[in-house]
Amino acid sequence: MTAAGFNVTDASSGDDALRILQAQHDIGLVFTSINMTGNIDGVGLAVRIHRDWPTLAIVMTSAVVELRQSSLPQRCRFLKKPYRLEDAIRCFRLLL
Repeated sequence: MTAAGFNVTDASSGDDALRILQAQHDIGLVFTSINMTGNIDGVGLAVRIHRDWPTLAIVMTSAVVELRQSSLPQRCRFLKKPYRLEDAIRCFRLLL
């Protein structure tokens, strides 16, 4: 993603992502898998982000779960795996 012009910060879990968001105030978008390790999954992470940082964009992805765009908040998108890198980049740019 850095080749596409994005600065990337990796998180090892949903809990780690929340810690990073609390410490760094220059993040504009969170890209998360729905199924991930830790105490909070991608949907729970998206709910917390939407509640605590309502202007932050969120992109969720999964090969197992399917979410309808109409059920998601305005600055939240869903990409079904497998997705093309170009589609992810286009989605990120649209939200940012």
